Amino acid sequence: MTAEERNIDFLLTGTLEGVFFNPFRPEGLQFTAGPPNPLNVRVAPEKPDSDPGGFQHGLNCRSVTSRSVPTKLANFVEQLIHRKFDWPVR
Repeated sequence: MTAEERNIDFLLTGTLEGVFFNPFRPEGLQFTAGPPNPLNVRVAPEKPDSDPGGFQHGLNCRSVTSRSVPTKLANFVEQLIHRKFDWPVR
């Protein structure tokens, strides 16, 4: 990453239906991919106390990664998150 770049973190979540653990794994599973593009993925039952295998309520999937982007793009993303837009004057 250079001085003109910043990191943006990405989080993707979703529910996997029709997929389940066998045997039951209420703590879920976690996978990690290393450099050059690190990625962390966690899959766990949506309701581990009442459905530890995810048979009825599905599995929750969570994926996290970070990427280096130009500062201009990172600033744009921050503005989207805060619903504040500074349009360049032409």
